Amino acid sequence: MVIKKLLKTGACFAAMALIVGMYISPSIARASYDKGYGYGFDYDGQTKYTNEEKKETYSSVGMECTDSEDEYAYYVARVFGVDGDDDFDYSHGYEYTFYEGTSYEMLNWVKENNCPKVKVRGIGYRIDSEYGTVFTGYWSPDLY
Repeated sequence: MVIKKLLKTGACFAAMALIVGMYISPSIARASYDKGYGYGFDYDGQTKYTNEEKKETYSSVGMECTDSEDEYAYYVARVFGVDGDDDFDYSHGYEYTFYEGTSYEMLNWVKENNCPKVKVRGIGYRIDSEYGTVFTGYWSPDLY
């Protein structure tokens, strides 16, 4: 009887923790990024890279999409390390989907792999095939 009560209490606790976790996780995944800091970028909807910038810390790369010409268009971004003329995907599979008004602190292993510079690759989707779609925003190689 005591074991049955403990199992019931444990199941209730696990269910509550799961529900709370569902409400907390989206706010963590969409951590705010201060758009007033960093470098501007424009993507025209094709596969494009930001400028290469020096990577100083082991922190995430911040990016915010502030504007899009098409509300249904989006781009998917990954972090790349740059060493000389070579670039390497150090995102370890983490991709971030950006619409107008979204921001992320993007995980990467650029500094851990001794790459001195970093850039972000964006690939556009649902792009106007005749005129293209321009995305505008800010990014930062280091978050302090």
